[in-house]
Amino acid sequence: MKAYLNRLEAIILSHEHPDHFFGLERLIKFITGEGKKKIPLFLHPEAFVIPIKSENTVEYAKKFAGTDKVYAVLGGFHLTGRIFDPIIQPTIDEMRRIKPLIYRTMHCIGWKAINRFAEAMPEQLLLNTVGTTYVFDRE
Repeated sequence: MKAYLNRLEAIILSHEHPDHFFGLERLIKFITGEGKKKIPLFLHPEAFVIPIKSENTVEYAKKFAGTDKVYAVLGGFHLTGRIFDPIIQPTIDEMRRIKPLIYRTMHCIGWKAINRFAEAMPEQLLLNTVGTTYVFDRE
């Protein structure tokens, strides 16, 4: 894939994960030519807010939507690396409790967690790939 940075019209940052913003300062300097060109940077209002209390994201979404039914969960949960091994099973247990009809993994889940989810939730788990399009029906 070839990136044409001179065609970049804006930069959008949704959240604070390092894989989303490391190198951002260097990229902006490269694109703007040390300030000779302006480029808009859009940040989600809470992009760098550190939550005081951690809350299960799916439970928060259920409250926000006013429903107990979860159709799909798309995410990786950042379970890659030895430090996260102890929380893979509790995460799987929680996902089974939530009972989504569909769970799509994303880039940051890690192979060990993918395999564990595949064993625990074979009917719900599908791997996400670049270029995948999701169409959700209202039914």
